[in-house]
Amino acid sequence: MFLNEINSHNLSKIRHQKSLILGGSKGLGCSISGCLPNSKSLSRSSSVESVDLSQPASIALVEKHLLSFGPDLVFYVAGGGVYGEYFSKPMHSHRWTFEVNFFRPTQIADLLKKSGFKGKFIYIGSAIAERSESLKCISYSYSKKLAVKTLLSLSEEDLKVRVFSPPYMDTDLLPKNSWPRLESPQLVLNTQVVAAELLKWLAEDSSKDFKTLSEDFDPRHFDWIQRFKYTLPIDKNF
Repeated sequence: MFLNEINSHNLSKIRHQKSLILGGSKGLGCSISGCLPNSKSLSRSSSVESVDLSQPASIALVEKHLLSFGPDLVFYVAGGGVYGEYFSKPMHSHRWTFEVNFFRPTQIADLLKKSGFKGKFIYIGSAIAERSESLKCISYSYSKKLAVKTLLSLSEEDLKVRVFSPPYMDTDLLPKNSWPRLESPQLVLNTQVVAAELLKWLAEDSSKDFKTLSEDFDPRHFDWIQRFKYTLPIDKNF
């Protein structure tokens, strides 16, 4: 049914392309994969090959599949982080957060750039984390912010980077007793809705000519980031 909804949005331009989804075992990654029949997902629970993107050794596995599969689109969906008082969490948890949110995607971007990859690298950010200053999620929010700034520092000629930052989503990463679920469930979106918006945005992006960068060129999907400036309660910054 969801594939039919995607077709209704005129997304045939990207459905035929090969897509490599990194971290797509569940949640948004799984929803994206379900829309793209010519896709391959790599994650810790992948049926193709188990890849733990929090580990530096995963780069070699990603490179192997890049060479063998030859994707047109590479999605980096992996992410996560600890929540709570900073020093109440073990240091290895903070290190894990930066590994999976910042170091791995920037290493993969470097790999793509050096290999002459001509497709698009799509990094999944977070509309919430990228505008949060909460000390209870400082590792998560700053690792995501740093990744976005670093990836967007690559010029269009070096690597076509796109950043898509969704809001709260109905996944295991959002605890059942979290304030959005309890107080503002309308802010928690189904991952299929988010995936549809992502693919529609990419299809619109593909229809434009970016051979010569223009002033209106924008590699980011700003809709939810801007919207949350107005919908997020002032005392709830994460």
